[in-house]
Amino acid sequence: MTLGMDTNNLEQMDNKSPRTYRFWIPALIISAYIGLVFWARASEHMMGAGLVFLGNILGVFLLWIWWTFLSGLRGWGKWVSLLSAVFVVGFLSTSIRYAGSSDGSGMPRFVWKWSPTPDQRLLGALPQPNAANVPEAPLRYLAADSPEYYGPNRNGVFNNLSIQVGALGDSLEELWHQPIGMGWSSFAVVGRIAVTQEQRGGEEWVTAYALESGSRLWHYAKTRRFSEAMGGDGPRATPSIHNNTVYALGATGILDALNLTNGAPQWSFNVLASGDPNLMWGKSASPLFLEPENTVIVTGGAAQGPTVQALHADTGEVVWSWGNEASSYASPIEATIQGERQLVVVNENTVVGLSPDAGKPLWVFDWPVGMMQPSAKVGQPTVIDGSKVLITASYGIGAVLFKLTRDNSGKLTPSQLWHSKNRLKTKFSTACVRGNYAYGLDEGIFACLNLTNGKRLWKDGRYGFGQNLLVDDTLLIQAENGDIALVAADPKAFRELARFPAIDGKTWNVPTLAGEYLLVRNDREAACYRLPVVANPTK
Repeated sequence: MTLGMDTNNLEQMDNKSPRTYRFWIPALIISAYIGLVFWARASEHMMGAGLVFLGNILGVFLLWIWWTFLSGLRGWGKWVSLLSAVFVVGFLSTSIRYAGSSDGSGMPRFVWKWSPTPDQRLLGALPQPNAANVPEAPLRYLAADSPEYYGPNRNGVFNNLSIQVGALGDSLEELWHQPIGMGWSSFAVVGRIAVTQEQRGGEEWVTAYALESGSRLWHYAKTRRFSEAMGGDGPRATPSIHNNTVYALGATGILDALNLTNGAPQWSFNVLASGDPNLMWGKSASPLFLEPENTVIVTGGAAQGPTVQALHADTGEVVWSWGNEASSYASPIEATIQGERQLVVVNENTVVGLSPDAGKPLWVFDWPVGMMQPSAKVGQPTVIDGSKVLITASYGIGAVLFKLTRDNSGKLTPSQLWHSKNRLKTKFSTACVRGNYAYGLDEGIFACLNLTNGKRLWKDGRYGFGQNLLVDDTLLIQAENGDIALVAADPKAFRELARFPAIDGKTWNVPTLAGEYLLVRNDREAACYRLPVVANPTK
């Protein structure tokens, strides 16, 4: 009896004893999280965003552990905390779904399960029939063809045009703005027609729009769908237009040749027909048309090759093929190096120069992917002064400038000038070169590099993982949130000259400049703006 009374007394004393909160525990957790955020922002580590996301989850969990078990919580308070955690976890697990990455950092995006999917949003838009024919009325503003990915030279540089930034307030005009299917394809423009690729339900479309009105002129649909959880669904590559023919490569590896005027199919070719598996994030390299050879250059898949193939532009028959290396996401370019016309192609572990007529390797530069397997090289190779090549990538690969010289036998030999793993990490975009300086998005922040030594001159302006073009002395930046910014191409300092909202939502597509017509799009909407652009005939 005495023992029982003593036990009751002890329980009463315990319930009345002062609560020990141990505030040092949450202070330590919060300090560690703040330190992680500052480290991720300062270091720009490629895993920074993912670690911050995991830090969010771990931090909340540790704070709950402290509150429930280590803060002196007693009785019903502890039960309420436990039941609340069960309710929150149960509610979220049944009410939200994963909707891909929220941005180029790979940060996951979650939405309510009852939120409409991209397919449902598109079906909810008013149906748009194809127009009867291509409009014949003259365009109202200065127009210039842009038939290739990243502009006429595939390097994002437009030296023959100039943006009159001071007139932007008076001249900026939205010509059209409308829904579009999923995908990361951009527009190719010839005359009055703008062509892109998009995903509409289970069909992959090649679609032609009227440049000035946005009316749909024709579409070519096939039952194909590439799906990837992080990058999203739909086609990635931008069509190429030449000799009234559209060459469009879908994300599953099917290349279609279509009539530009009416979309009539001419031939199709599967670039993965050899059994080569597709790349993790889908075929993204835009086909390259070669005028003298009348061929279309395409790249292969993720394993045994062929790495590069040349197809007859009129029939789709293979003219030549080269390589057994995995491809990259970059598009092949045509360039003249040391006086010799050639193809320059970025692969998973190399950059190669090939003869356009036969695919003979002229030189090979080793550029291993490092820790990222498989390859995630997206940026275009840029040829400088006819002898040097700038290549850039993220994921621990970095930027490299190498030079090509001829030996005594006349063979081209590459030699590295400099390499930096921590500068000009362009991820989805390409650096633009003006003079001795390269400008580009370095893990979402705009930067300028001195090409002589690879040293960074400045880094400023957080635009996310968007895209950029160089129009004479003005950089046109497509921010990841859909804004358009104009920045001075000035190696001395970062100067944003103007900015306006163009479209809404995650935007990885490259903007297309066709004279005064600026076309932008993402995986849900597209728009065309008139910019105050004038021609530079002397450049």
